Amino acid sequence: MAQQLRHAVQQVQAALGDVLKRENPNIANAQRTYADITRDTIDPLMAGPVGVVAGRAGFDPAAPSPVPRITGAVANADIARPDTIRTLYTQLNAQDPRAFPGVARNWLQNEFAHAYGHEFVARCVRSWR
Repeated sequence: MAQQLRHAVQQVQAALGDVLKRENPNIANAQRTYADITRDTIDPLMAGPVGVVAGRAGFDPAAPSPVPRITGAVANADIARPDTIRTLYTQLNAQDPRAFPGVARNWLQNEFAHAYGHEFVARCVRSWR
C-alpha cells in the first residue's frame, strides 16, 4: 500500500513539475542554468583528480576522512601525473591554501611510518611542533 501511494505521489509531483516548467519561464531558465553549470563546471571537475578526492557522492562531513583518497590521488602511479597533481593542487588551494601542504605532509608521514615504524614517526612529529 505504501509503495502504491509513493508511486502516485511521484506521478503527481512529476506532472506538477512539467506544468511549472512549461508555464513558468523562470523555472525552466533556472533548470537550464543548473544543467549548464553541471555540464561545464561540475562534471569536468568530478572527472579529474578533484573527483577522485571528492568521491562518487561528493563531500559528506559525516563520511570517513577522504585523506586516503587524496593521498592515493597523489601517490598512485597509475593515476598520478604532474598535470593531475597540479590540477588537484590548484583546486584545493583555491578553497584552502593549507589543504595541499597538509596532503603532502600526511603522505610523507605515512611513508615514513611505513618505512621506520609508527612510534618513531610519532616522536618526530611531536618534536616538529
